[in-house]
Amino acid sequence: PDRAPARASRTVEAPFGAHTVPAGADADEAVSVFGPTRVDGVVRSDAVAVGGGTHVGAAGRVDGAAVAVLGRVVVEGSVGREAVSVLGGATIDGSVGGEVVSVFGDVVLGPKAVVNGDVVVVGGRLRRDPAAVLHGREVTVFSLGMTEGIDGLTTWLKDCALKLRLLSFTPGV
Repeated sequence: PDRAPARASRTVEAPFGAHTVPAGADADEAVSVFGPTRVDGVVRSDAVAVGGGTHVGAAGRVDGAAVAVLGRVVVEGSVGREAVSVLGGATIDGSVGGEVVSVFGDVVLGPKAVVNGDVVVVGGRLRRDPAAVLHGREVTVFSLGMTEGIDGLTTWLKDCALKLRLLSFTPGV
């Protein structure tokens, strides 16, 4: 009787907690839930953190998008597509192949920033170093100074609301 060929199996690591792709290593994707994602090596797809920040180090490369929900996106290396942050903001001091988008957070473009798409800031501010290169447009939607306390709100959401409690046991929250 004919037998179906054996398929290669792949162990999928649980996404909970912090995840790092160290220098010299590569991964198909890097996903963290309730923890940060750090890329110092190569990620062939997306690097995502929910409840933590996404950091692409100076030697790091993400071929897809770098995304943080309830955390900050920091790009010092290169991101092939978009850099997106929701409730956290973004600091770009490397290259981004597409757009930089921040919803309820500020965007900082450092002196080594190169953005090939638009920079879109919703409910935050854009701070741009004069040496930063932007090939797209600057789009700011309602920057009314409402993000002054966004870091505290983001911390409360991660340390309290997502853990179903009103108060944090973390000092300063």
